[in-house]
Amino acid sequence: MTGKDMKIDRIDTTEYLLVEPGKIKTRHDRITNIPDGHCLVKTAGFGICSGDDKYFAGHKDPQKLKERLPLIQGHEGSGYIVASDNGSFSPDELVAVIPFIACGQCQSCKTGRANYCPDRVMMASNGPGLARTYFVYPSTHLVKLPGGVSHFIASLLEPSSIALRAILSVNVKPQDQVAVIGSGAIGFLIAVHLAYFSGIPKNHLHLFGRQPGKLALTNDFVTTHIIGDNSKSQYGKYDFVFEAVGAEKSVQLALKLTAKTGTCIVVGIKDGPVSLSAEHDGLMIPDLTKFVNSGGSLSLGSKRVKSSAFSLPGDYFTVAGAISNPGYRDKLERMINPDRTFPVNSATELTEAFLFNERHPHFQRTFVVFGDQ
Repeated sequence: MTGKDMKIDRIDTTEYLLVEPGKIKTRHDRITNIPDGHCLVKTAGFGICSGDDKYFAGHKDPQKLKERLPLIQGHEGSGYIVASDNGSFSPDELVAVIPFIACGQCQSCKTGRANYCPDRVMMASNGPGLARTYFVYPSTHLVKLPGGVSHFIASLLEPSSIALRAILSVNVKPQDQVAVIGSGAIGFLIAVHLAYFSGIPKNHLHLFGRQPGKLALTNDFVTTHIIGDNSKSQYGKYDFVFEAVGAEKSVQLALKLTAKTGTCIVVGIKDGPVSLSAEHDGLMIPDLTKFVNSGGSLSLGSKRVKSSAFSLPGDYFTVAGAISNPGYRDKLERMINPDRTFPVNSATELTEAFLFNERHPHFQRTFVVFGDQ
């Protein structure tokens, strides 16, 4: 059906709103039609990312908290098709969600940089997220998946797309020496995607982190390093260094690891201004967060510093296509731990999931699962 809205039987949806840091309340709404070009989706669940956690803990910019709360959280997720306006999806089909919608009219959108669209609507930021039982969403921003894929894997398309976009922003070759700093989710996924999409072998792919337990889960496909004094022996060795933390010290380390003619890609971001002063290179970036969020790039002598913060819609479809590969899917499944999975049927249960995630950070996602799944 096209050209007009689709009328449907009344669907009651339960929404979980973060009304203030640490406090989630339930609200009930009703869906009675599907706009042209949209689908009705039953939420399967979502993974709690650091952005969600910051809103819950009240660590976001105070002005953002004031403007955006109450907020429906969750943007790394998936759902099941209930109804489609044009038959492009089948009932009960599992889909991943592309959580941002660019305006399509600004200079960024017109030049292939829709990921930096200043007017994009982002789930769980300036738009409602996935912490609700049903929602209506544009068909163009729902991703078909290979058969047999779990909704947990489907929920990993969002962070995987960010990792892929960072890699595609530079021309990495299998013979290059490559380092990744940060053993959190994005650092782990960048390493996974460098191995799979760029074909970087273990002896050329190095992951730096502070927690041996996390690093041990990657030993079969990367060379691992504990960040410390011995890091100095690695200075200047890498053609490409991906920084996935967003703190001044980790970016400083990334610059030191980067070869004189290499490229440092900053992917990690923080909230609020993060200054960067690399005295050994004469570099000064007053606001690293702004530099990353705007897709900044600069030269530091023969060394290049660039950023990559967001993904493009096409990246989701590329990742979805790769999931059919058993070796790739096996690495993604390392982010799934049953002990970090929370069935949610109330605001109290969702609050418990966020509290657990806050107390037990890990690159393995804390997953929220709606209903009996």
